[in-house]
Amino acid sequence: MNEAITLAEELGAKIVTLSGMDVAKEILRFARENNITHIAIGKPLHFRLFGFRKESPASRLLHTPSEFELHL
Repeated sequence: MNEAITLAEELGAKIVTLSGMDVAKEILRFARENNITHIAIGKPLHFRLFGFRKESPASRLLHTPSEFELHL
């Protein structure tokens, strides 16, 4: 994971740590408050083995209508 963060920073990404009871809602709230247009999020490790679980933050972001471009 550290390698991914280092690469993201080298490519100009700003890394932010958020906390809250609903990860997807916190990401969307933060993005709206900071005029963010693109969101990049990692897919769950079990993505290929078990399918894309509906309760994962990445899946919830994909299925929530928003004005953001989501990169998985």
